[in-house]
Amino acid sequence: MQFFSTRDQNRKVTSSEAIAQGLSNEGGLFVPESFPQVDVKALCELDYPAMAAAVIKEYLTDYSQDFLTEAAHKTYGEAFGGKAGYLAPVEGDTYALELWHGPTCAFKDYALQLMPKLLVEAKKNLGRTEKTLILVATSGDTGKAALDGYHDIPGVEIAVFYPTGGTSEIQRLQMATQEGANVAVYAVRGNFDDAQTGVKKVFGDTAIAAELAKRNIRLSSANSINWGRLVPQIVYPDGRIDQKRYYGDTLRTDAELYRDCGGEALFGMILRAQAPEDHPLLTFDELDQWRKGKAAEYRAMRPDGEPAVYIGRGYVERFLEDCQALLEQTYQDHLKEVGI
Repeated sequence: MQFFSTRDQNRKVTSSEAIAQGLSNEGGLFVPESFPQVDVKALCELDYPAMAAAVIKEYLTDYSQDFLTEAAHKTYGEAFGGKAGYLAPVEGDTYALELWHGPTCAFKDYALQLMPKLLVEAKKNLGRTEKTLILVATSGDTGKAALDGYHDIPGVEIAVFYPTGGTSEIQRLQMATQEGANVAVYAVRGNFDDAQTGVKKVFGDTAIAAELAKRNIRLSSANSINWGRLVPQIVYPDGRIDQKRYYGDTLRTDAELYRDCGGEALFGMILRAQAPEDHPLLTFDELDQWRKGKAAEYRAMRPDGEPAVYIGRGYVERFLEDCQALLEQTYQDHLKEVGI
């Protein structure tokens, strides 16, 4: 599987390169050249760690199967208390997908407990020995999950930037009290997009890159701009939803979640591409409506108690790229139109 940049389709890399680098040189995001088809019924026979390995291996084809299997079992075992991807019965045929059983109680533990293992293995695959400096912008839960996942990982340092007043007090304290010799946390005046824009500017600054190269340091990211952050999160809505469907219970997927949250909209698009007969989660008319409105809305929304809902860029650009063959307007024109 090759990955290309949303801003230069001739720029292609392996999955190890995409994860180790995080962001393409010209500022684009890496997306897979295709979406592998999956046998959903077969996935439903697996426990969560095995399901994760089975889905992720289709994208990370330059990783060994043995490594992915071991990494998935180590990640989604004891640290999640045996409840990774747990569907809790609510009433009748209603179930709640509980995503808070990870070590920081954030659903992003699903990605950020596995991602450090993927990064270390990517560097090994590429024969790279330099120090990796990870820059992360957060609205709260990503910060603590990333700090917990990467703390004291050899050859890695991590710096997290969060908007002042843009996280809950619990999230701020979680980040500020994180242990580890390789972690740092900074408050930023502004909102999440300001923090993320600042991180992106650092990635695109050639002078900074040259100075870091002298010190044998390379930048990477643990935000949604890095494919290694996204691929583990494809798993839980995919298999858990269909386990109930194929085991005889009805599980209704709330389409409002996919329409109103950037990350879940992208995951919904990927699920539809992987198994179109099994995941009619969004119609193409709905995809078009999402494309036309959401990018602009994210820029205008004010912060409130659910800051994760207002995170757009890491998902919007990939979403528009993946839909480009289906929709009339290209993602680049739209991004310029809304000022992203």
